[in-house]
Amino acid sequence: MGRALALHLLAKMASGRWIVETTENGKPVAHGDVERHVSISHTGSLVAAAASAIGPIGIDIECGNRVRDFARLAAAAFGPGEARIVETEGAAAFYRIWTVREAISKATGDGLPAVVDRQDRVPAEMPKGRWIEGGGDWLLAHDIIGNGTSLAFAIRSPSRDAVAAVQAGSVADLEVRLT
Repeated sequence: MGRALALHLLAKMASGRWIVETTENGKPVAHGDVERHVSISHTGSLVAAAASAIGPIGIDIECGNRVRDFARLAAAAFGPGEARIVETEGAAAFYRIWTVREAISKATGDGLPAVVDRQDRVPAEMPKGRWIEGGGDWLLAHDIIGNGTSLAFAIRSPSRDAVAAVQAGSVADLEVRLT
């Protein structure tokens, strides 16, 4: 289902024949007439996909209804600043930081080791549904969609014009639903 959604997005972006394959570490790669980047995520019965023409993209979706020891998990996986935020703000902060970290790792192709590397990666202030600049050419966004589900994006682009164009919109502007 994730590949089908990614292919649908790619077809909306550019005509031509598209194939989505995965690298040996599981990162989806789009092959077509022009360069595009894709990412796929799922949680429960939800599937999310993202495609980008401006640089590597990652997407993560996570149901926020699980009960966990969030402070302990954050201390073991997140950077010290992120762990303090989770200790103060709880589950909502944990899922926001986790999904953004996952989105970054999916964009880079580094996978889970980058998610749990104990380095601060997520800015303390992330306005709901809005794009913000992270370090090193990153654009990051997080939103809550239906029933407390966290949705995060990470795009890396050296193009200041592309960054400005993305930042002018919101996560809601990107939403495409298939029924």
